[in-house]
Order: sequence, then C-alpha cells, then structure tokens
Amino acid sequence: MEPKWWLNVIINNTMTIYLYAKQHAVTGLRYFGKTTRDPYKYNGSGKYWTSHCNKHGWDIVTTWVHAYDDIRLCEQEALFFSKVYDIVESNDWANLKPENGINGGTVKGHKKSDSARLKMSIAKKGKPSGRHTNYRLGITGYSSSLKGTVQEKITCPHCSLTGGKYGMKRYHFENCKDKINA
Repeated sequence: MEPKWWLNVIINNTMTIYLYAKQHAVTGLRYFGKTTRDPYKYNGSGKYWTSHCNKHGWDIVTTWVHAYDDIRLCEQEALFFSKVYDIVESNDWANLKPENGINGGTVKGHKKSDSARLKMSIAKKGKPSGRHTNYRLGITGYSSSLKGTVQEKITCPHCSLTGGKYGMKRYHFENCKDKINA
C-alpha cells in the first residue's frame, strides 16, 4: 500500500507538528489537537469545540504545546495522551475521537462513541438543519415576516377534513365544495 501524500510531505520536508491543549476561559472545557500552524494563534477545529466556542465566545487559553519533528513519535504521544486523559468519553474534553497526531477531520469508517454522538447532539440543539435550511426558513411558520399571523381554518363536517386557507379543497366531495366556497 502506497503511503499517503501528506505523510510523504511531512517525512521529506521535516515539517514541525504541534500537539496542543486548549481550555475555554469561561466554561473550562478543554480541547486536544494537532496543527502545523502556530499553535498559539490556531484555535482548533473540532466540531463540538467550534460549536461550543461559537456559543460561549472565543476566549481560549493555550495550556500546553509540544513540537515534534518525528511523525511516528508525534502519533505515539497523541494516542497516549488521548488514552490517558480519556478525551473522548470525558465531559471535560470536547474531542469526539482520539487524536492521532497525523490527520484531522473524519476518518472514513470511524464509528463515533455514544458520548461523542451526545456531544454533537448538544452542539446542534436549536440550530436549523437539513439540505434546504435556507429554503425552510422562508416557509410559513419559519419566516419571521409571518410570525403572529393566524390562518383561517376551513372545516367540512361531512368529510371531517380540515384545511388551511388555501389547501385541502380538492379532497372534499363535490357537494361540500359548494358549501365551503359559499
């Protein structure tokens, strides 16, 4: 199996890799990560971590940094740190998966733990979701321009159907349509 392209870049160019620990100054939540940028300027990119910081502010303190030139040593240290501090299962840490010091983002085939799924669920509470979020915000009931308006209800006692101001007429019997339209 051929090595990943980024692994070749790191090994051949002796790129410095930083492992860091950050803590939110207001809530105390911690985050452990890896970067090749300046670790004091880089805020971290975990899903739960960024959602937490967007909600509570980006007042972050870098509590620990260590630089590595050897990718293998970095990987061993990152996995060791992840295991010792139990960063995925612990509520003190915002990590959703163990840090391996090599790659970031989602690893294909990685199954998230129950606590990681719970953290993601909490992070997304109250936020609109779905493919057509911008479209949904314009639909009646979501749009701020229509808040407080009450739609007229049309009820047909013969068919026991209730429709909105513009809907459901096509489902009524012919004799009911005349009564509703009258």
